[in-house]
Amino acid sequence: MAAGEACDDGNDIDDDECSNSCSLASCGDGVLNDGEQCDDGNDDDTDACPSSCMNAVCGDSFVLADVEECDAGGESDSCDADCSLATCGDGTLNTSAGEVCDDGNDDDTDACPGCAAATCGDGLVQTDVEECDDGNDVDDDDCANDCTENCQPLGQRAPFDTLSIADSACWDGNPCQYDQYEFSPTHGQHFHAFGQGISCTGTSTCIENVGITTYLTSNSCQGVWDVYCDGEILGTIDTVNTSCTGSAQGNACNISFAPRECATIELVTADDDDDESLSCCGGTQPDSMVTGISAW
Repeated sequence: MAAGEACDDGNDIDDDECSNSCSLASCGDGVLNDGEQCDDGNDDDTDACPSSCMNAVCGDSFVLADVEECDAGGESDSCDADCSLATCGDGTLNTSAGEVCDDGNDDDTDACPGCAAATCGDGLVQTDVEECDDGNDVDDDDCANDCTENCQPLGQRAPFDTLSIADSACWDGNPCQYDQYEFSPTHGQHFHAFGQGISCTGTSTCIENVGITTYLTSNSCQGVWDVYCDGEILGTIDTVNTSCTGSAQGNACNISFAPRECATIELVTADDDDDESLSCCGGTQPDSMVTGISAW
């Protein structure tokens, strides 16, 4: 082997372990040798044959010029597995970048806003799923915590004027039509047993209060009423030892609750734990009367 030669295999085969220039085969020598897919004789890692002497492909950690935007050897927080820069909305899911989903659009009303799964409370209203989403945990504002809209009462008496159920014992009036107290058979409904009641119906309306008027005195004809909206209990009005004259919207005989839509308001007599039996309409307990009902 002459001076300056790295090898000399005595043949004229250029792509074996010893090239015809008597140099040891190596990646980058410009000669395609066994185990190499390419060898362009340069050290440019951005062309089709990087210094690995393997054909450039996405995932080899070499960025192929004008073809790849990045190449991290796989998915990273800045580079998608397809060798494009990781961007929310590019349609490629990249969990390393913190994406839960990526539907390739900028629609914040679908199931994948901002590359996160849509949830109630994220401040974005999901179409056909949520009525609202204010992103807070206040349940009694315009948007409840379950992302349904809380109705807004108008602050005026709801039109629940139709008497649909009544268990009157003597007077057979329609308290549903009246807000102001008046001692009149046209106003009153009287009850002689616990569980009896009265129901007022009308156009479904948003309300947050129900009030009643009763007989003039603070003892006779008084009682306790469970109040229902469309069959769901709202609370209890206790008129025992209370004067419930004047306006049903202005006296002390009312309850308040979270705003809700109602089409029917029902009052049912409940046990008031008062054994005193005062004659209101010649009956026994509860011997109670309602002369006006308002919801607002």
